[in-house]
Amino acid sequence: MLWCLILGGQRQRSDAVLNRGALKPITGARFRANPAYEIVLLDRLPYALREEIEGHGGKDSDTYGVLLPRLTGGLTPKTICHETALLFYSMAQPGPLPAYVHERLGAECNQAVAELVLDGVLEIADDDGTFRSGGGAEGLVYHADALELGTGSVSDLSREALRYGQLVPVDSSARLANRLYCYNTIPISPRWRARLPSTDAVERFLAMETGTSLRHLLSAHWELFTDPAPTGGWWRWRRLMSRGGPTPSVIDPTYKLYVSPAPEALPQVWPTIVRLLADLGAPAFKIGQDVMGLLRPDKIVVYFASFEDLARLGRELASELADCPAQGTPFTAAIGESGLLSWGMDPPAGNGTPQSSRHQSWRSWVTQRLAVALMAARQEVHGIEPWRFALQRMALEGVDVRTWAPSPRIWTRARSA
Repeated sequence: MLWCLILGGQRQRSDAVLNRGALKPITGARFRANPAYEIVLLDRLPYALREEIEGHGGKDSDTYGVLLPRLTGGLTPKTICHETALLFYSMAQPGPLPAYVHERLGAECNQAVAELVLDGVLEIADDDGTFRSGGGAEGLVYHADALELGTGSVSDLSREALRYGQLVPVDSSARLANRLYCYNTIPISPRWRARLPSTDAVERFLAMETGTSLRHLLSAHWELFTDPAPTGGWWRWRRLMSRGGPTPSVIDPTYKLYVSPAPEALPQVWPTIVRLLADLGAPAFKIGQDVMGLLRPDKIVVYFASFEDLARLGRELASELADCPAQGTPFTAAIGESGLLSWGMDPPAGNGTPQSSRHQSWRSWVTQRLAVALMAARQEVHGIEPWRFALQRMALEGVDVRTWAPSPRIWTRARSA
């Protein structure tokens, strides 16, 4: 998995979410470029890596090259802009930050440099003159009381997923991100396989096969549609154009309501969910169309163009489904305590990773970043558990890790950059 570093005007951060008091003032310290990295220009990269970067939109006029680890291990390749490359070259010899960095970043300087240290690009010297980065620099970058943990079932699930992630034996951040993304998926048991062996069986399970009143309600308000790319295990519905509702392609930003009932409760609650979606005019939604889709935590996702519309449906669902057993979707912002309802907001294109030119969901955006932080932090003992380090690093990305709520300012900055 590649990571992108942009130093300066296109940095995408949220002052509202980040507790700046958690960071120590470090800009007066001694730094050096991490000798475990080397810069390779784009046109001198191995062909396969260059194709991956260009194919994922990672090449633009500001891209200078890639920071490549000199050895295999926990470090992740990172595409860098010209200014980050200049800083890396400038810090080849240990010393204070160049004056231009303070002038260029101004009030953002402390946070930007902290991120470079935590990501292993720069190393910071401790009192003994030892240079540290990543999890090893946590005590030099953060105050001791930097991390405030959230409460509720979704927050608990998210921390359980991170604790699992710091122990699971995988050798790449991409594989670890997939494990985090799939956390709390119910295994496909023989009972569930026999109960839902086909999409026809799922239709009967949900009472929405052709000719049923529920299918009539769905067809009266929405149409099934197919994405240009394979949908992979989803039924996707969008508001009929005659109703005047926005289609998924024009919802920007995309607010997502996750509805996560326990799978055995679906036959009872799905008709109620559809009725409320119709009453409130939900523009688009999807539900898993096979056994695997219905056993994942984010089995029902509803899309909105505004948070107000999302919150209105959330209130109605919380009232009508108060007794519904929940499964819970990690790395989302909870609505209520049960874990049944939560929300997120999909990132726009150009949000700081080469993959961002393609559609990327909120949870994949989060889990990719968490995986990179976990892989970096678990390489050696640092006095902080990797899952706690990953949470602290995520807070600098503009996520309130107490609630897992995104800041709209992240996406606003991305669109204006």
